[in-house]
Amino acid sequence: MKKLLLVLFSISAWYLAAMYHLFSLLVWALAGLILLLSMLAVSLYLKRKIRIGFSARKGVFYKGLRSEYPLEVKNSGLLPGRIRLRLGLSYPGGAERKEELSLLVCAGEEKRAAGLCAPWCGPLTVSLKRARIFDFFSLFSMKTGMKEMMEAAVLPVPKAMKLSFLPDSGTRSGEEDSVKDLGNGGGEIRQIREYVPGDSSRQIHWKLTARTDAIWMKEREEQREGENFLYLDLFSEKERSRQELDGFYEVLSALVTGIIQNRRSVHVMWEEGDGRREGCDVENVEELEELLLKLYLIEGKPSSDRGRRPGKERGLRLSRDLVLSSEGREVYRFSCQKVAEELERIEFIL
Repeated sequence: MKKLLLVLFSISAWYLAAMYHLFSLLVWALAGLILLLSMLAVSLYLKRKIRIGFSARKGVFYKGLRSEYPLEVKNSGLLPGRIRLRLGLSYPGGAERKEELSLLVCAGEEKRAAGLCAPWCGPLTVSLKRARIFDFFSLFSMKTGMKEMMEAAVLPVPKAMKLSFLPDSGTRSGEEDSVKDLGNGGGEIRQIREYVPGDSSRQIHWKLTARTDAIWMKEREEQREGENFLYLDLFSEKERSRQELDGFYEVLSALVTGIIQNRRSVHVMWEEGDGRREGCDVENVEELEELLLKLYLIEGKPSSDRGRRPGKERGLRLSRDLVLSSEGREVYRFSCQKVAEELERIEFIL
């Protein structure tokens, strides 16, 4: 619109200057024409000089919250400009949405913190699809294609399921009084170090590893006694929608958080596509987030690689059908559209 108005102004000024022999209008017409040509040249110049990408290839976000991610902007020229970026947010299974971001770019190289709001839990790929570079007055713009990508994990916002426990429900040991306080218990992380060949994958610090390009290990104090047992049934006869998987992660996070807040720990197990069983102990929120990161890695595999549906397990059981069971007894069947409401108003007896 600005460009059209400037063109009309220049043509009108030129016409009136020629008709009435007004030198001042002729100057205005020439100034408008020079401005148009110079801004076209500036936009072409900025397109060659400006580069933008992610300064980190991995990140961790929280569902529904405005989360920051790092951008690296480099302008090798002398002139400032403005950029409008189009970002793609894609999940496994094809769920995708787009966002736009505008930036003012000065000469030199700098790092910026931009924000996005992830709609669902799970593994997320953030990609810079296209950039439109504008001149100072936004008269002209030049498109440029981009192939920058960042892998991220979108975690549920921590919330606790309302739980009441029957005696010895889902525990390896009924000695609830022997469970130590979470803040001072024997499950605390004592040291974080780099990976050494031969280390067990169960000791990987998944959250820190997801933020960096290195593998980090955690050394812990002796674990406390008595814990709940939770089996995750990851098999599904049909491909689950993004909303259903989001509900599964929300319920899992709330369930484990509720167990932790009841001064208990939980041993979580699941079966991968090749029939191999994996497990980990969860005693605090950080270890819960590491568990979710492990499950996100499994979600990225093709569904045909998933294992067969396992048999019943002792203790608690949560399936991707959003069915929570305890000792073979169905406790509740969640609805993926109403998970947040159900977690808020219902108290579950395990």
